[in-house]
Amino acid sequence: SLGSVTTTASSSPTEDTSPTSVSLCESVLEELLPSLGSGGHAEVCRRPCTFFALGECSNGASCGYCHLPHTEKPIHLDKRQRDMVQRLSLADLLATVVRAMKTRAAATGCLEAASEVLRIMESWAQETSEQQRPNPQGYRPCANHWSKLTYFLGKMSFQALLGVALRHPHVEQLRAEELRDALDRMRLHFVLMVSESHA
Repeated sequence: SLGSVTTTASSSPTEDTSPTSVSLCESVLEELLPSLGSGGHAEVCRRPCTFFALGECSNGASCGYCHLPHTEKPIHLDKRQRDMVQRLSLADLLATVVRAMKTRAAATGCLEAASEVLRIMESWAQETSEQQRPNPQGYRPCANHWSKLTYFLGKMSFQALLGVALRHPHVEQLRAEELRDALDRMRLHFVLMVSESHA
């Protein structure tokens, strides 16, 4: 769960992290959270630290990658589903992904932490819907394939869903950066929660 702490696992032994973040609660983190990158495990944490898995991560609590076990196999869309996502209008994709992200945040108890990301996503979806007029001749996947796609989206983690949206070919770089920055603040939120609960 997002607030829990336990101990796996792609990082560089010299990974840089924000000086503010590192000095913030390092002594507490060493006891309660294996690394800064573990914040929000497993919904929004960084990818597993391979150096930690080998017993070679020298960054300790300041490591920007996750040091907690990733026991569940991540959900990945197959080639047909990835092609489907790419062919959808951005408006249709965002509407679908926002619904899935809100459901996921509620199910994992992180609606408050996810509020900034969700606010940006909802605003983006609204803007895109208003800009893109409905096209009767536009791409519409068959009902069976659409059902399978939405099923797998419903199984994805919060940050994996965000990744699906950001890989669409019509995503602007500034929007992607805004959302990645908001996701980083969401991760820090969980680090601070752990620190403050044991202050």
